Amino acid sequence: MKIPLNGPPPAEGQPASGASRSAGSSATGSPDVQARPTVDGALSTRAQLDQLGLKPGEVILARVAALLQDKDGMSQATLQLRGGALQVALPENLAAVNKGDLLKIARAGNELQLMSVLDLNPGPRLSQSLAQHLPWQQRLETVLQQLQQTLSTGLAKSLTQSLATLRQGPNAATAAGAAAPAGAPGTADLPPGVRNAVENLLSSLPRQNQLRLPDGPTRSDALEGNARQVERWIKESGLFTESRMLAARSAELPDLKLAVARVVSQLLAVQGESPASLSRYTPPADSLLTQSPLTFPLAEMGSSPPAKEPLPPGQMLRLLAGLMNRITVNQLHSQVLSTTTAPDAPPPPTTLLLELPWLTDQNQLKVAQLRVEREDEQSSDGDTSRKAAVREWRFSLALDLEDAGPLFFEIRLRQQQLTGQIWAEKETTFASVDEELGSLRKRLTDLGLEIGELECRRGQPPRRTTQLEHRLVDTKA
Repeated sequence: MKIPLNGPPPAEGQPASGASRSAGSSATGSPDVQARPTVDGALSTRAQLDQLGLKPGEVILARVAALLQDKDGMSQATLQLRGGALQVALPENLAAVNKGDLLKIARAGNELQLMSVLDLNPGPRLSQSLAQHLPWQQRLETVLQQLQQTLSTGLAKSLTQSLATLRQGPNAATAAGAAAPAGAPGTADLPPGVRNAVENLLSSLPRQNQLRLPDGPTRSDALEGNARQVERWIKESGLFTESRMLAARSAELPDLKLAVARVVSQLLAVQGESPASLSRYTPPADSLLTQSPLTFPLAEMGSSPPAKEPLPPGQMLRLLAGLMNRITVNQLHSQVLSTTTAPDAPPPPTTLLLELPWLTDQNQLKVAQLRVEREDEQSSDGDTSRKAAVREWRFSLALDLEDAGPLFFEIRLRQQQLTGQIWAEKETTFASVDEELGSLRKRLTDLGLEIGELECRRGQPPRRTTQLEHRLVDTKA
């Protein structure tokens, strides 16, 4: 497809004069955009791409904001990307594109190459995509702890030696090991791009000391600050990566999924491989996620300790592929729960499933699992026949604290009324929480909430497992 040459796009439904009539295509048959000189003072193709911050070789998502036709009947589209708009001419050999579709496009020089049209229709395809991703997950804590190990052990030296083996031959690793001085720090040998990407990823993780205790005269300020901090962490969890990319002009978004992708890109680059080659690295199986692929939160918390022996780059790429796949599974799982409903049944609650990795004061990596559900219903308003919207929020939070052990929170907020259960596995934690429930009830009442049932229980809450339709996955709760 080609960028028209006549300046800003016309209003929807109006003809666009002066648009290109021919459509270029790549060697693979994918439509593209060809650079042409400007006319009527319009920005050049290169200037338009530069203005949107598109770098050569960069792959991004664009949404079809409008479909148009010029006076000669040529199909055109206005694409929304990076917070701006770009008008393109659709080639004749392109399959039907609808308003609202997502297109994966890449900049090739001063051209745009269409990679694929993403199917956004909910239903069987969504469930099928989720089922296909399920076997290839890795828990976030498993992989992130291994990355921590990368920066604190000799793993970096092993990576470098393995890369030398790939590039120079079977004797390269031996020679590199003989040349390295004894006791040299591991991170000194890690390729700078990889080291910086890993450091940036780990430094971006939330830290426990970033939340303030809501006590004293500044309590309301502390609560408000904590709420903003948690909101930012949720936005950057990777659950909203693609939608945030559509609205952002910068490719350097603070986002977990994008940060992991940068580590992957650097590892592949030092091996002389393209980003597309990540698909060759099959993630290893995670026993817990294999047994309970659609249970959220997980029945067990924590992870196996990082490998003591250094991992080669290929194994590290397999783990990173599994981590990215885990985030993708949470994204797909959320969509399935939010869209799947039975005939003549009310709409399902909007559901978000996300995992937030965080660091303790002792720099230990933990992961909090959060399930958020929002359900809107109509209720009668007193003695009248009017209907009023009633919104109910349900929160499930699972985390493993250093001293308290695993804790599970089940909170329900309906209008201003709050009920909840807290589950603790350790006996001492159960006793402490149960003793503090009175104080917690008072604090919540001071916030203007009506507190209903609020109790602490020993053990774990019942687990909820999603059952996919069409027999794609056969799981039982």
